[in-house]
Amino acid sequence: MNRIQSGEDFSEIAKKESISQSAEKGGDLGNISRGQLVPELEEIIFSLKPNQVLEKIVRTEKGFHIIKVGEKHSAHLQDLDEATPVIRQILVNQKRTQYLNTYVNDLKNKSKIIRFPERVKSL
Repeated sequence: MNRIQSGEDFSEIAKKESISQSAEKGGDLGNISRGQLVPELEEIIFSLKPNQVLEKIVRTEKGFHIIKVGEKHSAHLQDLDEATPVIRQILVNQKRTQYLNTYVNDLKNKSKIIRFPERVKSL
């Protein structure tokens, strides 16, 4: 936090120090809409101004967060051309999950699974 307050670049610090999936993008989570994050983070994020860094570290069930808001955009309905890549990715992910679940269930059904609950308790 001291490094950010002393003027060091937020994204460079995030790239080097963060363990988040967004680290390689400098901590950039992209555009966020309400309902995407845990409520305590959303409340803070939507109360900050563009390019403002929250003066404290926030702890949630997901870990510790240093928050900087980039640009803010007004919510709007996307036209089909704008929404198509997002819709496509959602459908691909759903289909991938469906295939994976089917594959795992097939493996379970074809396998002989023996459980030893007494051994688990001793661990």
